[in-house]
Amino acid sequence: MKNRILLIVAFFTIGIGSVCAQDISVDLLGKWKLQSMSIDGKTGTAKDGMGTSEVYQVYELKSKFTGIVGSDSNKGKWKLSKDKTEINIKAGGSKTVFKVVSFEKNKMTLSLDNGGKEILLNYTKE
Repeated sequence: MKNRILLIVAFFTIGIGSVCAQDISVDLLGKWKLQSMSIDGKTGTAKDGMGTSEVYQVYELKSKFTGIVGSDSNKGKWKLSKDKTEINIKAGGSKTVFKVVSFEKNKMTLSLDNGGKEILLNYTKE
């Protein structure tokens, strides 16, 4: 009986883990606006860091990606790592790897290593 209860708990836990792990790939779809950013611990707004407050990442089905900064945009492809801890983006002839620091349905924080400087990017979903 005790083994059966442990087995049920194990299946339940694995099931919840699988559902939670899948959510990011579904919830990531949509348009995300950069709210603030931090470079080596110095925090500022999107406008402070990018020169405009109109900074977006747009994730679409079939791995389509658009990065928008003001009136400029780059189209490309995105891919979520198998362990769902990184988002790989190929756009504008370059590849960028973002680490997923935190993720909720309508808010996420990504980090990026830029030549030894850590950049934290805080987004909200529109």
